[in-house]
Amino acid sequence: MTRDLYSHARLYDLSLDTLTEARRKADERGVSVEWQQGDMRDFDLDSEFNLVFIAGNALLHLHEADDIVQCFRAVRRHLAPGGRFAFDVFNPNVRLLAEADGVRRPRTSFSDPGRGEVHVDAGLRLVERLGDWDGSPFGADSSTQLCICESAAGS
Repeated sequence: MTRDLYSHARLYDLSLDTLTEARRKADERGVSVEWQQGDMRDFDLDSEFNLVFIAGNALLHLHEADDIVQCFRAVRRHLAPGGRFAFDVFNPNVRLLAEADGVRRPRTSFSDPGRGEVHVDAGLRLVERLGDWDGSPFGADSSTQLCICESAAGS
């Protein structure tokens, strides 16, 4: 992917095993990648990027809202003007979850007025939500939720 889109990429990950495997795959494909190990909640790469993405449900390793906000703020600091931030998280299949234990429960719904505030607090705004990296539209039956963000005005 990076060979087609960009002449250079930087991979940043906490796991040395992940970096090692990614380096092996990049070398096999002749892709130029710079490697750095660290925590996505707080990083300074002394660079700006046109695209930052966090893939493979990696954000699900952050269990606290403050950790997600810290991560998004770090991403925001690294976005070049007009740059985009993309991340994916799985979209649970509610039907399968409900059927998993065989217990029937009354159906209820709730509203979460705080949903989306993470983007605002971090200086990002959601531009588009897709159902997968192939560009398909997001819907209740999508297995993935791919969010595309950009810097919010004034941040």
